[in-house]
Amino acid sequence: MTRLPDTGIIKDMFGRDKHLGAPRITGRIFSLFLLLLTLQFLILPAGLTQAAPPVPGNPDTGKRTYEIWCASCHGVSGKGIGNMPSFVDANYQSERSDLKLLQIITLGVRGTGMPPFSILSETDRRNVIAYIRTLATIP
Repeated sequence: MTRLPDTGIIKDMFGRDKHLGAPRITGRIFSLFLLLLTLQFLILPAGLTQAAPPVPGNPDTGKRTYEIWCASCHGVSGKGIGNMPSFVDANYQSERSDLKLLQIITLGVRGTGMPPFSILSETDRRNVIAYIRTLATIP
């Protein structure tokens, strides 16, 4: 290999240019990077399910949106149809923060009958959550 002066380029034995730039990422550094990236996606969703302050919303407006978009699967009274969750179940509601419900409504639940409702505005989704919270019965 021959080095061309002050250019940062060397020539290999076949005459091809080789640039002397920043050192390449080693396998260990790259593995660490992938590990940290993976942990970010494992920890972040878990953090979203933690108890969060109630989502502000208007239950009266949410009732109208619920009747249009949700009642066909969850029932007008919220008891659920078939294997759909019952919103009158206080245990179901207490196990899910408003943020978790917002995530479920927005993204849906893969492998179930719950589709994403990102078509609704965030305000509409928050209003639905406020309405759902009024359906829980005390055990």
